[in-house]
Amino acid sequence: MSDGVHTDVTFVVNGAVVPFAPELGADIGIDITGGPPGITVGVDHIVVHTGLQIDFTAAELTVRPVITPQAPDGGHAAIDLAGITGGGYIRHNKATREWLGAIAADLGPVDVTGLFIIGHVGGDPSILTVLGIHFTPGIQLSFGFELTGVGGLIGINRRADTDLMRHRLAGGAVGNVLFSDDPVANAPAILDDLSRFFPAAAGTLIVGPTLQLSWLSPIVRADAAVLIELPGPSKIVLLGTLRVLIGADENLALLFLRMDFLGVVDLQRQLISVDAALVNSHAMGIFRLTGGMALRIFYGPNPYVLLSIGGFHPRFDPGPLDLPSIARVGAALEAPVGVFLRLEMYTAFTPNTLQAGARVQAGMRLGPLSVDGFFQFDALITFKPFTFDVDFAAGLAIRVFGETFGSITVSGRVTGPGPLVVRAQASVKVLFVRVRGSATFELGSRNGDSVRAIPSLLTAVAEELAQRENLRAEGTDPSIRLRRNIARPENIALVSPTGTLMWTQKRVPLDTDVDRFEGAPLAGSGHRLHVTASGVGGTTEEREWFSPGSFTALDLKSSQTLNNPGFEHLPGGMRIVGGGAVTSGDAVAASLTLHLKKVPGPTSPPFLVTGVVGYRVRGLLDAVRERDTTPTVAARPAAVSVTDETFRTADASEVSAPTTALQAFQQSRTSATAFPVADADISVPL
Repeated sequence: MSDGVHTDVTFVVNGAVVPFAPELGADIGIDITGGPPGITVGVDHIVVHTGLQIDFTAAELTVRPVITPQAPDGGHAAIDLAGITGGGYIRHNKATREWLGAIAADLGPVDVTGLFIIGHVGGDPSILTVLGIHFTPGIQLSFGFELTGVGGLIGINRRADTDLMRHRLAGGAVGNVLFSDDPVANAPAILDDLSRFFPAAAGTLIVGPTLQLSWLSPIVRADAAVLIELPGPSKIVLLGTLRVLIGADENLALLFLRMDFLGVVDLQRQLISVDAALVNSHAMGIFRLTGGMALRIFYGPNPYVLLSIGGFHPRFDPGPLDLPSIARVGAALEAPVGVFLRLEMYTAFTPNTLQAGARVQAGMRLGPLSVDGFFQFDALITFKPFTFDVDFAAGLAIRVFGETFGSITVSGRVTGPGPLVVRAQASVKVLFVRVRGSATFELGSRNGDSVRAIPSLLTAVAEELAQRENLRAEGTDPSIRLRRNIARPENIALVSPTGTLMWTQKRVPLDTDVDRFEGAPLAGSGHRLHVTASGVGGTTEEREWFSPGSFTALDLKSSQTLNNPGFEHLPGGMRIVGGGAVTSGDAVAASLTLHLKKVPGPTSPPFLVTGVVGYRVRGLLDAVRERDTTPTVAARPAAVSVTDETFRTADASEVSAPTTALQAFQQSRTSATAFPVADADISVPL
């Protein structure tokens, strides 16, 4: 079998080698398979390089063939003897310099499968092994459930590339690498994907079990793996496949659903993600089923939750979130009789929006005549302030020999509230004549359903100064008891002379540019609230968590709410420090004597002490020595310090003072040439 033809001719003139182009030659790839009955052994892709070498001398021209064999890429074997079947596959990947292999054996009630990859990284071995044992019949659990398989994955100097898994999920590659029914036959594709999904990484270990559960087999089958990436752990990965089969097999089934899923708990990024996609699913052999979903839960300092089933609104951009392409949830009719039908839909939840939409297409073809129509809508609802935006469209067309004989199309947009605005367009075409028209209607009062602007931020927040629950005290002195049985003004808090008083509120951030108050717009611009206290020893700011959507005018229909943190740690009050402790003139001298008696513990047997000293373990020696004495604590500076990251707004001629990331973003929106930058990039040695 020839894999390719190239030239390979060399001239030798008086003993000197002279290359000549074009060259003549060929690379021939040969697969050899054979063996006795019941046993098959094969060698894959033995490459033989052939060419011609031409020698020039003064008297004659000599042409000699050149044949250079190369080592094979791998091999395979199969056995079918006395009721035992099995096989194996091995291959050397020259690009990654890894050995990849697969084995499988059917031992009657038990099937054994295994995959392995052996390579090197940084001079150390890099090994990945996937083992599985399948039972027939399975181990009965209860309520129709049975355990039909167990196994595990071990990767030494390997890591999980969850980003690549996520983007290959819809193609079924993730489910196939761990739970293939015939790993030897599909070994070339499975092993290549396995090597990419779990690439070599020095100093990383990934390990976890795999299992297979069935319910009323073969109706429902679930394959799952729980993998832990160490050290740390840094990640916990859940991946697998869920199958629902009603029928004889996947191809001849009334209903076949396969959903591959990937869940990741990323402890370093403080992110929980779940992705799922339908793979090769169908119903009654004529409906092709598609769909996907994605869930993101960020539980760090700026938490948010996002859920999408079937995708997002067409005008919504999820921003920097690492989301794969999510297929619409839908069903398509695949009938050979000239009729087509497709239904697709989606819904999504973000921190401040609800999105939903659907599209229906149908048509019929009879010879040169065809009729098709569609209806669709896309809705985007914002919670705070409450708004909705709905796009709709519908159409019908009649075509003859592919040319439009007549058509009608209607589309529009409905927005609200305050007022409800309806915009509609229509188009009618008959032969070569087209008529278009549009209209806009406003229903309801312009101010009735809209969010009214707040005239004064100070007036809206003034009531927080009188709320007693906004005051709290910290710090106590056990030698001072505050009297509570005396009359005092209602809005007075009792504070120890050595304590501090804090006033905080969570309605609007202080010393921050504010465009809205609790989602409602503010009249005018340039709002910034500052609170001071007089007659005290001093004040420092007290911070609280605030949602940017409640006090900023971000465009909630785009990705700005996700490009910025879901919550910001901003000033929400102040900590008030007293003028200092006052010493009373009535002082009473007192003396206090303490007697400390240490009770010795039991004496260790001589062999225990000898054993500990013999091992020379510093920790065990310290534990024995400090059992009857006070441990020594070594004082040293903190190894790690954490501070809030600050940003600045850079313009053509000036740079603002340090502030938060959101504030820098807000300030940059006021100028076309301004942009936010990090205040300082701190290098962290790794």
